[in-house]
Amino acid sequence: MRRVAANLVLIVLAVLTALPAHAVVVDGFFGEEVPVEDQSSGERLRAFSGAMESVLQRLSGVPIEQTEDSRWRDIVNNASRYVERYNYRKTEDETGFYLQTQFSAQPLQALLMDRGLPVWPVNRQPVVLWLVVNAGSRQLLHQDDSADSVYEAVAHAAHGWGLPLQWPASSDVGHREGVASSDVTGEFDERLLKTSKHYGSGPVVAATLERQSGTWVLDWRWLNAERGVEEGRYAAAEQEEAINGGVAALSQRIAAASSVVLGTEAVKELRLEIDGVQSIDDVARIRAQLNDWLVVQSVREVMVRPQHLSLSVVLQGGRRELLERLQQSGHFESLENESVSVSIEPLGKTTDVSSDAQQPSPTVKLRWLGAR
Repeated sequence: MRRVAANLVLIVLAVLTALPAHAVVVDGFFGEEVPVEDQSSGERLRAFSGAMESVLQRLSGVPIEQTEDSRWRDIVNNASRYVERYNYRKTEDETGFYLQTQFSAQPLQALLMDRGLPVWPVNRQPVVLWLVVNAGSRQLLHQDDSADSVYEAVAHAAHGWGLPLQWPASSDVGHREGVASSDVTGEFDERLLKTSKHYGSGPVVAATLERQSGTWVLDWRWLNAERGVEEGRYAAAEQEEAINGGVAALSQRIAAASSVVLGTEAVKELRLEIDGVQSIDDVARIRAQLNDWLVVQSVREVMVRPQHLSLSVVLQGGRRELLERLQQSGHFESLENESVSVSIEPLGKTTDVSSDAQQPSPTVKLRWLGAR
């Protein structure tokens, strides 16, 4: 059983690190720099724990500092076990040091899966962010505003969560054919979604930051095609606090929609047998439909023949969620229930399954009803 568990972890790790189109890995994902007073072992261990909290937050989308779950606290308290390398550098005023720590990526991801903790795949689609700042006059931030203090604060907060951002190009902002501040504040979502297609298929977020009655308020709207528009708000006395709180809430929501928890519904591959496929255009439409859903990691043709298409779908969410998406889309009709029911026990449990046994992928039989 231990061999089965180890093989399963390796398979899921491969899924988590597969690189979808336009996905990126945030720089320094498994590393962190923490200030220390000296180079003593006590200060070093304290810094390892602080660095681990930051890395786990990026890896899971969970606010580690706020959780009392003993599974997280145990990893933080034993952070030194997962250190790959570290080094010191002096602070700018030379009164102290920074400890730069790099943790081992694969063992850490495997540990989270082994404990049934969420893992947010490290290869992430950049979030297309349309942010209007209202500080006397409205300004829609774009790539050329990298020196702007709000731009820098948002980028810094997003990095803390491992949330890659795609700022719009200046050519897409302000002119007649581009996006205006009023499109964001007036919730003209169709224009935002249309223009955002230039930047890939990542999440699209419209946000505003403004001062209201002495309080800074960050409002965001995730234009989620799967679940409809999701909204959040964070208010604080200081601008930086409002930015940090708003970005944290958005990051946690996107992470929750994308994370994998091994042992809950960990079947990662599904076979779709689809009748009624008339042409190559139908094949392209079906692939595009599946790839548009966050629950799908990748799609691969197994066989294409007249009137039939066989696909292998790798999931980064639950199998049940994909089946619901298929049913709700209106493009597919179920021919029968799943022909194979597969369940995988959480790691650590014992079963009677032989260590060399292989479970077949579950199969779903569908009829393509065409694009409507």
